[in-house]
Formats: sequence, C-alpha cells, structure tokens
Amino acid sequence: MSKVRRKIQTVRVASIQLDWQPTSAPGVFYKLLRSDRDTGAQTILLKFNAGAQFPAHNHPGGEEIFVIEGEIQVGRDTDRRRLSLHHRQRESTRIKTRRAALCW
Repeated sequence: MSKVRRKIQTVRVASIQLDWQPTSAPGVFYKLLRSDRDTGAQTILLKFNAGAQFPAHNHPGGEEIFVIEGEIQVGRDTDRRRLSLHHRQRESTRIKTRRAALCW
C-alpha cells in the first residue's frame, strides 16, 4: 500500500488587506484566508454585527470556531472571547449574537 504525501506550503495572508464579504445572513461577513480544493477545508474570519444570526448549517468535516472578540451563542451554549468550540461532522449549528463578535 503506498502513501500519498502532500507537500505542505506556508501561506501568508494579510487579512487587513482583504475586504469583508457579505454572507447570505444579514449582518454576518467573512474573509476567506485559505481554501483547500482537495478537501474542501477553509479557514475564514467571521464578523457578526450585534444581533446577527447565521442559520443552522452543516459542515461535512466538522467545524471549529475560535472567538477572538465578543461572544456568540451556538445552540444553548454561549462562547465568549478566547474560547474555542468544535462541532462533529454533519452536526447542524446555528450561531447568533447579542453583541458584535469576531471569530476565526
């Protein structure tokens, strides 16, 4: 059995130079930092205006969120600054905020 080795490349992104892009949810914006065509994995910054909601959605490979500023509510749990959470594959999540938030 042969193993396929992928060459890992360092990618540097000056996120300050990227414009915030709107999502389908009012008051929620993103900056795409990295995208892997082979796996579909992405790394993004998410910005939530106060009171914004992102509807329930699934991620085939799961989802990880790190709250940089503010707080978000996922289901019944509130995640504050510097907390991280992970959702399993195909777990449906809805995110909402009372205050503005920035997440990675």
